Amino acid sequence: MDAIADPSAPALVTPPRPARSSAVPDHHAVAHGIGRLAVLSLPAGVIIAALTTQDPLWWHLHFSQLGTFTDLSGRTFNATVTFSGFFLAAYGVFLAVALPVHTGRRTARALRGSVVSAGLHLTAVGLVPIPVSSAMHDIIASGLGLSFLAIVVSALGLPGRTRGFRRATALCVALLATGMVLLTAGLITLALFELAAFVSMGIWLLSLPRVLAQGSALTGITRVRRTPRSSAVQARRAAPAPQRRASWRP
Repeated sequence: MDAIADPSAPALVTPPRPARSSAVPDHHAVAHGIGRLAVLSLPAGVIIAALTTQDPLWWHLHFSQLGTFTDLSGRTFNATVTFSGFFLAAYGVFLAVALPVHTGRRTARALRGSVVSAGLHLTAVGLVPIPVSSAMHDIIASGLGLSFLAIVVSALGLPGRTRGFRRATALCVALLATGMVLLTAGLITLALFELAAFVSMGIWLLSLPRVLAQGSALTGITRVRRTPRSSAVQARRAAPAPQRRASWRP
């Protein structure tokens, strides 16, 4: 026999199912993924080009020497530099969605513009190797160095900078300045200076997402602490007043 439901029994309420996570990717993760692809693809291609080059003494000159040949080494080097520069410029464009909300307009424009500039100059290095135009290649390489310096300087205006990030930035600038002095004095080769510059800037760019995340977290805390008092008062006034029980007196 079927069970007879008691009408006075409370109805069972099915708890709502949790909403499914949307398939839309996190824009912050996509932007920083493009940046990591640009930074990590460059050393991979350079290592392949260095292992397959026909000039074993290329490191006496500079890294661009790897792209002067028409063999596998030269094509790999120029293609990798172009690929890495393209994605670095794209990272500068998508960096707008990853910056903290309280980032100044000038700081945001300077940081994004310098990253895009570095990517475009790096792409031009691969498109205009030394055999095509030595003078133009040198001008592009100089612009790449200035773009890297602009990235470091403009990042000093980001909110939520930690002490470790400031130390890493100062160490990066000191390393580049020291390398420039040693290069001018003839104590190191241009290839060694380029290696120190790209390694330091690569590590610095890989640490940038963590700094931006800390800046966004600090922005959220600041918003909570700076909640206007008037809004809380208005919410309290808009809340319905509690109903009092009617009292009966004989």
